[in-house]
Parts: sequence; C-alpha cells; structure tokens
Amino acid sequence: MSVNREALNAVLTALKKIESQLEKILGGEELTDEDRQNLEGIRVNLSNVEDKLFRILGTGSSSMEQTPRKIVQEYARGPPLIIRCKHWEDFKAQASGSEAISFLYKAEDKTFQVDALKNGRVYTFSGPIPSDVTLLKSWLAKALNTDESKIVEGVLAIG
Repeated sequence: MSVNREALNAVLTALKKIESQLEKILGGEELTDEDRQNLEGIRVNLSNVEDKLFRILGTGSSSMEQTPRKIVQEYARGPPLIIRCKHWEDFKAQASGSEAISFLYKAEDKTFQVDALKNGRVYTFSGPIPSDVTLLKSWLAKALNTDESKIVEGVLAIG
C-alpha cells in the first residue's frame, strides 16, 4: 500500500508542476484564444487523470479511501483551479455531486452561467437555458445529482 501512496504522490507532484506551468502560460498575453482553449483542454484532461488515479487507488481499504481526500487538501494551496466547460455534457459529467453550485440567469441574453465547486476546483458553464429560475434550480439539482439546498442564484467567488 505504501508503494501505491508513493506512486500517487509522485504522479500528483508531477501533475501539480504541469498545472503550475499551464497557469503561467495561460496568463501570458501572447497566446491566441485557440491556444488558451487548447491549454484549458489539457488542464481538464490532467484533472481527469488525477481524478481517475484517486478512484483507482481509492478502491482499496478504507484507509486508502481516505488518502485521496487528504492528498487533495495537501495540494489545494492557493486559489482553486477554474475549469470553463464549453459543452454542457462535459460540465455535467465533471460537476455531478458538487459541494456547492451557483447560477446566474441573464434574461437579456436568454443565457445562464452555472459554477460548481468540487474537490477544490470550480467548474463553470455558460449557455442558453429555460427562463423559469425555480425550474432552473430544480433542473440543475437533478442534472448535477446535487441537493437543491446546495444551489443558490448568484456567483461562486474565490477568496
């Protein structure tokens, strides 16, 4: 089991270094929008790899099941990673079971934005949606497998 933990720690350390480098690159003004979208896609893929590692190594004993959460907290220094999903299905898959969800309905544009906090990451999506806010809240709860009491109209803010 300690070999698994050591391997997981090594992989997570490498992923965090890559994530840090991506954040530096994403902050650069010389990148095109397409470059930024590609880098954001890489970031999402790295996040998915990290999540899969947690699931794979977390299926062992109960002590192993607690290890991923501890490691996530250990590496969750600074502001959370913000992942902007272009497609609703991607957002839905990543945000399912979130700790907190907020949404904004923009009547003038007939669009909405939804932000979800999960495992120290904020997933966000903007797109067209039905006009009834009460219906929207119920729909989000069902679609994201989250209790309706965890969903508020507004914006998730960092710090």
